Amino acid sequence: MNGGSCLFDACIIVDWSAASRPATGMDSIWIGDRYRCSAGDSFYSAYNPSTRLAAQELLFTLIRGHLDSGHRVLVGFDFALGFPAGTARALNLDMERGEEWRALHQLFADRMLQRNDNANDRFDFAEELNARMSGGASPFWGAPHRRPDSPYLSKTKRNRSVWKDCPSDHRRTDEWIKTRFAANPKSVWQLAYVGAVGSQVLLGLPTISALRDQLPESRIWPFETGFLNLSSGLPPDLKCIFSEVYPSTVQTRLLKGDIKDAEQVRALSRQLLNADKNGILGHAFGKPTGLEVEEIFEIVSEEGWILAI
Repeated sequence: MNGGSCLFDACIIVDWSAASRPATGMDSIWIGDRYRCSAGDSFYSAYNPSTRLAAQELLFTLIRGHLDSGHRVLVGFDFALGFPAGTARALNLDMERGEEWRALHQLFADRMLQRNDNANDRFDFAEELNARMSGGASPFWGAPHRRPDSPYLSKTKRNRSVWKDCPSDHRRTDEWIKTRFAANPKSVWQLAYVGAVGSQVLLGLPTISALRDQLPESRIWPFETGFLNLSSGLPPDLKCIFSEVYPSTVQTRLLKGDIKDAEQVRALSRQLLNADKNGILGHAFGKPTGLEVEEIFEIVSEEGWILAI
């Protein structure tokens, strides 16, 4: 269907959740599916699956349906798709240079245990990762208060100054989004407590891996595509792009009874398709300015980047 100068016919935004039980409403998964109608308007559908595995199945169905209809699809996830540079090396993963992201995604897909009722073992997994990286209770932190004390996962952040070659607290894109949008992104290492995002990453990357394997027309930006300015159009073989997004960059006006996550998903899907229609979106996929060549390499090979207008 891709018509005119637009890059995408549909935009799906996903607000993830680390809930350990089935959940809907606040603090649960919200999926917004928006696509262009022939009249130039867009049609929007919202979904609120109660579990991550149900969400994964729904996402595959939605994306596959768009692709089969000839749509080009942008899919945005609100959790980090990568880790600070040096994480894969600290884990001593078997990989080629430049493929750190792939080794990390594969590790998470192979190891993370999730059940149909949302139960998972993410804190056990975080302990294993800490033991491999530092031999102590870092870099991951944020054990639940009810969890017994462990030498490999603490409730509070530990001093890492004695750990040689310790990966940074934040990725370069976290610092960029903080400066440009006055946002306050949390570290991927924080697993629990107010604003924590680390658990969503641990539980979200296996879904990205599964969808990427099921949808051969898809690519993960910028890991598989590099930074590419799409102002002149999508390459013919690129039908679906997975990207990281930050819904809080979009201003929303909440009315009584509105759920913030649901409204942010709605607003961001609208903003991205409108930016596409106005010829702005393509530039957002291009190379960030002000960074050295080695920094760009580490972003594309391991850290990832946030798509934001």
